[in-house]
Amino acid sequence: LGAQLPDQAARAVGRGLRISIALGFVFMIFYGSVAEQFIAFFDDSPEVVSIGSSFLRILAVSMWASSATVPLVAAMNGAGDTRAPMLAAFISNWPIKLPLAWALAVPLGYGLDGVWTAMFVSIVLEAVLIIGWFRTGRWKLKQV
Repeated sequence: LGAQLPDQAARAVGRGLRISIALGFVFMIFYGSVAEQFIAFFDDSPEVVSIGSSFLRILAVSMWASSATVPLVAAMNGAGDTRAPMLAAFISNWPIKLPLAWALAVPLGYGLDGVWTAMFVSIVLEAVLIIGWFRTGRWKLKQV
């Protein structure tokens, strides 16, 4: 953007996005398939392995969504468009993740799996918001 080549900047972000999503997919498969072994490496007590592997499996899927946000947020921050990522993080965390985590864990009785599910929903929502904002192209209009 500093060189006044917004289309070239967008192509560079697209390349980074493809790499990040591919790596996110690899880690999603890895963590999902070795969840028990990974957790047991740190603590092999059955309760920790059960809780930790549940967490890792649920969040492994969200890694794919999260991996998409990394290059997009970096591009927007580099362009000086820092408000959109901040708002996406705020919206997905405070009014969504926290109440949803409580609702799933306590009244609906899902316990920790409800908390992990709320984290998953929050991460995916943040990714959707970031992707949507990025696609507007407004980040390319910032003066660097």
